[in-house]
Amino acid sequence: MPERRPLALLAAVGVAIALAGCTPTAAAPSGSPTPSSSSVAASPLRPVFPDSFDATTTGKESTRLGDAIDATVPTASIVYVDKHDQLVAATSQAPSYFGVLRAMTLSPSIDPVATAGSIVTKLKAAGWMQLSSKDTGGVHLVTLSSGTLASESWFAVVSGDPSTPGQSVVVVQLASPDLP
Repeated sequence: MPERRPLALLAAVGVAIALAGCTPTAAAPSGSPTPSSSSVAASPLRPVFPDSFDATTTGKESTRLGDAIDATVPTASIVYVDKHDQLVAATSQAPSYFGVLRAMTLSPSIDPVATAGSIVTKLKAAGWMQLSSKDTGGVHLVTLSSGTLASESWFAVVSGDPSTPGQSVVVVQLASPDLP
């Protein structure tokens, strides 16, 4: 529905602003578990560090990963997905990385916090590590890392926003490892 698109975009922009500066520059906590079973390693929710680590290959892998995360939500629950995948330019404070921002507008009867929780559960089952979880203004935010080595790990933020009655939004934000 066209009237939901502005809400999804607004939610995506709001999360992006709230999370400004959240790039994968800090290492995940040491001592965190790493995936060991072949089923976890083979999961489409696991990023594959490209042999040729550059903007093109990292962009393809980041987009593939975003699509795999989107696919964890039943198609029948989704009204619209607003996709923004792009290379984020380096600044004087941070190197460049590839970013993926997906705002999923769900059917009004679908609980966005429960849907976000389901995504997080699936990511954790695939070997991702939860770094934090908090509620801000009714929006539930969970941050995760795909590994313990920041230079080879993707960083994700998954949020469920039930703040507007009848409009259910889940946002997934990914950041690749910093590019050389």
